[in-house]
Amino acid sequence: MLAREKRLHRGGDIKQVFKDGRWISERRLTLHFRRSLQPETRWGVVVSRRVGGAVTRNLVKRRLRELCRLFDQEIPPGWDLLLVARKGADQALFTDLHKDLEKAIRRARIREGGKKGGESEKSSGGGNQVLSNPGFTT
Repeated sequence: MLAREKRLHRGGDIKQVFKDGRWISERRLTLHFRRSLQPETRWGVVVSRRVGGAVTRNLVKRRLRELCRLFDQEIPPGWDLLLVARKGADQALFTDLHKDLEKAIRRARIREGGKKGGESEKSSGGGNQVLSNPGFTT
């Protein structure tokens, strides 16, 4: 779980990301992002009723929060990031959501070290960690 200071938890903060930020959509999720003056990168997750019932939404939220935790070390401080699940996210495997977020972060060009374009998660060693997580491969 992400520490409290690494989470977007106030409604006003989330609205600011929607209002002032940019966004990139992938097949199963949309990444909203903006620069912030905070010393930490903060993450938020939004899963609407469009995705499914309460049990389904909670499953998708748990998967997206785990992605936030996995990608947190790769993002430099000073970003507010909001993951919004799209319709069909409930049918996706964890690895599919991981690929979508990786692609969105690459397209947004906010990754640590200025990685751009063709560099993949495997080059930083994070790819094996996700594939070995059997709890999220449903």
